[in-house]
Amino acid sequence: MSYARPTTLKEHVVHAARTVELELRAVKDMDEIEKMMAAQAITDEAFARLVSQLHEGMTEREAAHLLDDALFDLGADELAFPTIVGTGPNGANPHAVPGDRTFEHGQCVVIDFGAKKDGYCSDMTRTVFVGEPTGRMLDAWNTMRLANEEAACAVRPGITGRAVHMVAEQVLAEGGFENCMPHGLGHGVGLDIHENPVLNRRYARPLRVGNVITIEPGIYLPGQFGMRLEDMGVVTQSGFVKLTAADHEMIVI
Repeated sequence: MSYARPTTLKEHVVHAARTVELELRAVKDMDEIEKMMAAQAITDEAFARLVSQLHEGMTEREAAHLLDDALFDLGADELAFPTIVGTGPNGANPHAVPGDRTFEHGQCVVIDFGAKKDGYCSDMTRTVFVGEPTGRMLDAWNTMRLANEEAACAVRPGITGRAVHMVAEQVLAEGGFENCMPHGLGHGVGLDIHENPVLNRRYARPLRVGNVITIEPGIYLPGQFGMRLEDMGVVTQSGFVKLTAADHEMIVI
């Protein structure tokens, strides 16, 4: 019992120091941003290479291996996180683990990945379609793309992470996909793949110039399909500046 108080005090001190560290790391200087631009350039080029190799009948695991190889071939020091590839019902899991499920006509494929270069991470998600999407899947794509773009337009210094998240939530709801995104809209990126600030319902702190964040709305229909569209960018005085080079045009294989 006599040791409980010092242990608790130490935990408070460590927590306070960690909080200060995370807040300091949340704002990147130009050197850090340039390193993240380099990591993102690798990520964009790796995806461009992958798209030309994707085909119906390929497995999630095969696609993930091709993408990982491209990231390292282009100069990544390591993966920013384990690559996610999910299709069909597996795509409805935001953290899908690539397996032996094959790409089938009429389905979509979620691909979430990133490179780490000189200590700094990148983060990107794209959804590709196996054949032209129709019906509910097409509606989901158009709604999700609008949610991404409207949220990006809302980003500015002083707006809270919660407010940006709710912009996307409103677009999803108006498009008929309310409560179909079980995760936050985005997060900070830097030395770690998840840093402050956070874009979700609970984060009431304002965004600041120099924050590097993701905007990644998703729609997940259990047992059917899932999709996500993620860009990484910097908060500037004039708003959100994308570091992701890939555009939002639909990708059909």
